[in-house]
Amino acid sequence: MGSAQAQSGATVAGKQAVAQALGMAKELNDPAQLAEAQLCFAEAALAAGDPVAASSNAKQATETFARLGQQASQGAPCCYRRQASQNLGDKTAARAYAMQAEKHAFKLEQRWAPKTLVVICAARTFSDSENNWTKLTM
Repeated sequence: MGSAQAQSGATVAGKQAVAQALGMAKELNDPAQLAEAQLCFAEAALAAGDPVAASSNAKQATETFARLGQQASQGAPCCYRRQASQNLGDKTAARAYAMQAEKHAFKLEQRWAPKTLVVICAARTFSDSENNWTKLTM
């Protein structure tokens, strides 16, 4: 619900709701649920204009997904970190995270469905005039 609030314009309320969910996930001591909550918080933080918190939580989610061997989940945090870096004006880091996301997509394509897999980056690209979804294709 917090993610929906954040994306629909209620960014502060959305970020707060996701922060509560993140706190509950930490109490469960379940790394997979914690990583998912961190990813949701990263999305809400981006929407609320907090790229530092977004990047930090996306980084933690990436590390947990990697430890758990969840290859399919490792691309989205890279997209959030790319957007956070872009929002902070760090184009070099933004390019590096975009390349990491493409690398994860390529690995999935090779493993799952060559010629048919399309990965949609869950991070929004914010411009002055409109919100666009960034689409990475292999």
